[in-house]
Amino acid sequence: MPLAFSFCGHTKTCLQDLGKSVHDLLNKDYHFSSSSLEVKTQTPSGVTFKVAGNRDLKTDAISGDIEAKWYDRPNGLTVTQAWTTSNTLRNNIELDNQIADGVKLSLDSSLAPEKGTKNALITAIAKHPGFHSRALLDIFRVRRRNPGPIDLFDSYGF
Repeated sequence: MPLAFSFCGHTKTCLQDLGKSVHDLLNKDYHFSSSSLEVKTQTPSGVTFKVAGNRDLKTDAISGDIEAKWYDRPNGLTVTQAWTTSNTLRNNIELDNQIADGVKLSLDSSLAPEKGTKNALITAIAKHPGFHSRALLDIFRVRRRNPGPIDLFDSYGF
């Protein structure tokens, strides 16, 4: 389904966010099936670099990534780029509270040149007291019946 909506009703946080703290506790604080290392640093200009590695104790598989994150706080812009050991390039561009208060737009994309796969997902989130809504659009899974401007990105490459 290329377009999806979710509505979380009158709750303070969306139900999908409830498990995040538990997931972080079990996966970042207590390592049951893997060993991991994460190193972060920040440049004087505000660019944050993170190098992370993970070793699965059951299969001895090692994976890692290097990530750079840049913030433009006055304009609500965050740009994140990462390169993984599986030779996947990931990009994330977020625009927060610029269109309207409580509205966050993001573009998540990935490219695996070795496999020839590419993904791009546009997310719009609106958070207000008593209301939380999210819309998702997968750019490369748009149907071909009525081609529009988004289909041009898929036709000519990203």
